[in-house]
Amino acid sequence: MKKLFSPYWIIFSVSIPQIVLFSLYLATYRVIGSLLAEENLSYWLVYGSILGVIWLIFSTYAVYSIYCKHQIHPLYAFLVFLFYVPFLYAYMYDSHRIIPWSIPEWMLFQGDVITYMYTFLMPALFHALWMLVLYSVPRNKEHQALQNFFGALAIPLIWYLIFVIVFPLMQGGESGLFARHFTAVLFISSTIVFLFLIFRFLYILSSRYPRIWVDYEIFWRILITIIFPLVGLWLNNKSFDFAFGDFSDEIFYILAFINGVLLCLPSVQVVFPRYLIFIARSITFPYIIYFLLVFLPYLPLSIPAIIAFGTGFLILTPLAVMIIQSWILSEDYLFLKRFIGNFWLSASFVAALAVLPGIVLYSYQQDKNHLHLALNHVYEANYQPNAQKNIKLRRILRTLDNIKKAKTNGRNNFGFSLNYKPYLSNIYQSWVLENLTLSDAKIQTLERVFVGESNYQSPRSLFLPTPSDSVMIDSVYVDSKFDSLAQSWTSWVHLEIRNQTAAQQEYACRFDLPVGAWIGNYYLQIENKKEYGILAEKKAAVWVYEQIVGQRRDPGILYYLSGNRVQFRVFPFAPRGTRYTGIELIHKEPLHFEIGGQKIQLGQTLSKQTLQESIKADNIYYIPTALKNRLPLVKRKPYYHFIVDCSMHQKSSDQVILGKIQNLLEKKLIAASEAKISLVNHQYRAYNFADNWGRAYRRQRGQGGFFLEYALKSILLENYQQPDDKYPILVVISDALNQAVFTEGMGDFRMTYPELNNFYSLENQGVLREFSLFEELVIRDAPIVNQLAEPVVRAFPNARKPIAFLPNNLEPALVIENPNHLYKGQSLEGKSWENALILAGMSQCLVFNPYQSEERWLPTVKNSFRTKIMSPQTSYLSVENEAQKQALLEKQKQTLSAKKSLDAGEETRMSEPSLFWMIFLLLGVFLYRLFIRKNQKTFSA
Repeated sequence: MKKLFSPYWIIFSVSIPQIVLFSLYLATYRVIGSLLAEENLSYWLVYGSILGVIWLIFSTYAVYSIYCKHQIHPLYAFLVFLFYVPFLYAYMYDSHRIIPWSIPEWMLFQGDVITYMYTFLMPALFHALWMLVLYSVPRNKEHQALQNFFGALAIPLIWYLIFVIVFPLMQGGESGLFARHFTAVLFISSTIVFLFLIFRFLYILSSRYPRIWVDYEIFWRILITIIFPLVGLWLNNKSFDFAFGDFSDEIFYILAFINGVLLCLPSVQVVFPRYLIFIARSITFPYIIYFLLVFLPYLPLSIPAIIAFGTGFLILTPLAVMIIQSWILSEDYLFLKRFIGNFWLSASFVAALAVLPGIVLYSYQQDKNHLHLALNHVYEANYQPNAQKNIKLRRILRTLDNIKKAKTNGRNNFGFSLNYKPYLSNIYQSWVLENLTLSDAKIQTLERVFVGESNYQSPRSLFLPTPSDSVMIDSVYVDSKFDSLAQSWTSWVHLEIRNQTAAQQEYACRFDLPVGAWIGNYYLQIENKKEYGILAEKKAAVWVYEQIVGQRRDPGILYYLSGNRVQFRVFPFAPRGTRYTGIELIHKEPLHFEIGGQKIQLGQTLSKQTLQESIKADNIYYIPTALKNRLPLVKRKPYYHFIVDCSMHQKSSDQVILGKIQNLLEKKLIAASEAKISLVNHQYRAYNFADNWGRAYRRQRGQGGFFLEYALKSILLENYQQPDDKYPILVVISDALNQAVFTEGMGDFRMTYPELNNFYSLENQGVLREFSLFEELVIRDAPIVNQLAEPVVRAFPNARKPIAFLPNNLEPALVIENPNHLYKGQSLEGKSWENALILAGMSQCLVFNPYQSEERWLPTVKNSFRTKIMSPQTSYLSVENEAQKQALLEKQKQTLSAKKSLDAGEETRMSEPSLFWMIFLLLGVFLYRLFIRKNQKTFSA
C-alpha cells in the first residue's frame, strides 16, 4: 500500500484522466462553441484555466519527483482536496452556465461532459484519500478500527437529524441562501470524512489487527465477499428498479458467488493448488474492478443512500471486495514468486486478467460478425446466382435481441434504459454498432426476413411535425444558362413556398428528376440570408435534419429515395408564412421538370442544342431522345419466371402450387418451354422448371420470411447482364403476398426491365393479378389480367449485338455497359455534367452490386463531395448556424467510418467515460509494479 506514495500515481490519477477530460471538452467546444454567449465563454475560460493550472502544478510535481526519485509528500493529498473540492462545488453551481440549457442534447457528441468532470477528477480524490488514510496510520502505533467504524456510522445519523429538524426551519432570502451553501459545503466535507473513516477502518482491520482478521476471517470473508455482493445485486434489480444498471442476468450472480467462494478459500501452502487458486482469483478480479468503476462516481452518494435506504452502505461493497481481493492476490503473489519465476507469474496474472474481458469482447465480436452477415444479406446483397451464404439464424436473432434491449423504452430511477449495463452497453454500442445504431425499421425488416414476422415496436419517437398539404409552392422562377464551353445547362429553380394555415408547418414533397439531370446546389433563405446547402453523407444529413426539426429550428434538405425520386423538406413555416428556397440542376438538354404540382421548362428548346448521338463516360451511356427514337424496335420473347413463397406464411403444398402453375400454362398465354422457378424465403434458389424442384421446395419451405425484393432484383439483374431475345414474366405464388419483405423498393432497378412495370400474382385456376413493380413499396391489390401485354423495346446500339434494351418512350435513357464494373480509385474533380454522368454510373453499379460497398461506397461519397453533385449516397442540407454545421460534420465522421448499412439515428449516448482509458490506467499500474518498482528502493522516504 505504501507504493501509493509513488509519483507515478499522480500521472495515472491526475495527468492522464485530465488530458482525456480536456480533449472531450475541446471536441464538445468545436461543435457548440458558436452557440455560446460571451458570458458562457468567460466561464469556459475561467474554469478551464483553473483546472489547467492545477493540472500543470500537479503534473510538474510528479515529473520532478520521478526525476529526483522522491515519494509524494503527504501535503499533496491535502492540496488535492483543497483545490478540487471547491472547484467541483463551484463547477456544480455554474454548470448550467458552462453548457447552457439552450444547447440541444443531440449536439453533445462526446456525451454528458458535465458528469465527466466529476468522473475524471474522482481518481485524483480517491488516490489522495487513500494517501491520507495511510499517512494517518503509522506503523509504530496501535490503532482502534472500531472507533473509525462508529465515527463513520455517526455521520449519516447526524445528517438524518439535520434533514428532519434543521431543513424545515430554513427560510428563504439571503440567510436562507447562505444556509443552503453552508449546508452543501458541510455535506461535502462530511462525506469526505465519512469515506476517510470507512477506508481507515478497512485498512486498520486488514493490516493492524491480524488476530481479529484470523479469528473471524471466514465470517468477514463470507459477509463481505459473498452475502453483500449478492444482496446488492438483488436490491438493485428487484427493489431499486435497476438504479445503477441492469445486472439481472444470471451470470452476474454466478460470478459474484464464484468470486466470493474463491476469496473464502484458505491459503494453502502447496505450490500447485495455490497457483491454481491464484489464477482463478485473477480471472474473477476484473469482475470486481468493473463494479468498482460502476460505483466509483456514486461514492459521494453513500451518505444519502444510507439515510434514504438503510442499505446504502452496499455502495461501498465493490470497494471493500476490491481491497480484500487485492490483498489476497498480493499474498498469493508473494508466496508463489519464491517458487515460480517473476516473469512467468506476472505473465500468468496478466493472461488471467484478460480472460473475462476476452470472453466479453469475443462474444461482442461474434455479434458483430453475424450482424454484418445479416446486413450484408439484406442491405448489401450479392444478386449474382447462387451467391448467398448460409446464415446462422439463432446467432442473428440473439444479436437483434441485444440491440432491441439497448433501445428499450423503459427508464430506471437514474434515467438509463432498463437494459442498460454501465460501460458494457457503451462498449457494445461502440464495438458492434460502431457508435451508430440499427433503426427500428431495419430491426423489423431483419426479423421479418429471418424469422418471418416482427412484434418489435419502436420504443422511442422523435417529435416531428407532419407535413401539411396546405403548404404549397406559390410561385416558381427559373434561371437557365447554357455553357457553350461545357455544352451543358445550369438551371436554378427558385421557389416561393407559402403556408396557408394558421399553424406552424413543414413542407415536404417528392419529385422525379428527369433522366440526365442532377442536383448541383441548394439554398434556403434564413433570416434574409441565403444559406447554401452543405453536401453531406445522406444518413448523417437526414439525422441532423430531424434533430433540428425536433428543436423547431431552420433546416432544409434534399435527398434521393429510390431511382430518380427525390425527397424535399423545409421547416419551419410560420402561420401564413412564406419561405424562399432554390435548387440548382445541371443537364445536357432542355427538359421538362415538375415539382410540387408546378410544371417547368428548363433551358430553351432550340434545335441546335438537341443531342443526336450518345455520350459515353467511363462505364455509362447517356442516350438522348433523338437517338433513342432512331434505335431499332425489337419484340423480345417472354418466358415465365415463377417465384414461390417458401416462408412460414406459405401453407400450400408443392402439389397445390404445381396445380396453379399447370392451370396457367394450359391457357397458353406464352410458351412454357423455357419457364424457370425460384424458391424464396430468407434465401433464394433458382431452378429450371423442368428440374426436380419439388424436393428442394419441401426442404426449404416453412422457414423465415418471404424476401421477395431479393428474388426480384436477382432475376432482373441477371436478365440485364445477359441481354438476349428473352425477358421474364414475373409470377409470384404466395398465400400471403402482403407479408412479402421489401427494404427500399425497386425504383433503382427500373432500367433492368424495359418491357413492363409490373409483376403478377398467381391465384387459383391460373388467374393472374397485376401489381406495381417500381412505384410502391407496399403491395396493393390490382386488376385481374386476362391477357399479357406484348411490348416492344429499343435495342442499343443495334439489334444484332445489343448492350441493353430501352423502353419505347420519349424520354432519354441511361445504360450501364458492365453492371459488375468496379471503379478503382477513380477521383472526380469539379462540377460538370460529364462528372455527374460518371457519378451516376458509380452509384448505379453500387445499386447492382451492394455487396461491394466496402470498396465502392466511400469513394462514391467522396466523389460526390468533390464534384458538389448530389448522389443517392449524399444529401444537400441547409442549416442556420455554425454549430449545426459542425454537428453535421461530427455525425458524418461517424457514418463514414462505420458500416454502410448501419443507421445514424437513435444511438445510445455515452453517459460515462470509455472503459478503455480505465483499462489503460489499470494496465499502466500493473506495468509500473512489474518494471519500475525495482527502483522504488532508491526513492527517499
